[in-house]
Amino acid sequence: MKKFSTLTIATVITDRFLTPDFNDVKDFLSYITGENLYTHQLPRAADKCEKFLNKSFPQIAAIKGWVNDQCEQGKVKLVQEFLIKCFGEELEVKTRQKCKALHNLTNFLTSAPF
Repeated sequence: MKKFSTLTIATVITDRFLTPDFNDVKDFLSYITGENLYTHQLPRAADKCEKFLNKSFPQIAAIKGWVNDQCEQGKVKLVQEFLIKCFGEELEVKTRQKCKALHNLTNFLTSAPF
């Protein structure tokens, strides 16, 4: 297990840019897939990891609608502060070995026509 910023994890789960550094998202998705992903692979990797992340972090997945509503109203800072206050600065993350759905992600990503 490895710790990642709560805001990075929430960025991937909610599809809202909450983390201050985009490279954190790349590092996070690369870690959970076990592969060094390129930028163009990140959206597809996030989609493939969705069930795994929702199951691993149900507390964040449960408030996805609220996060999206607040961000649409321009309250990104409020969302960031709320997430850190409720869940802490960092959360522990399992690797790909814990997620069977990601087992062939590398083959999928490298063979996909994009």
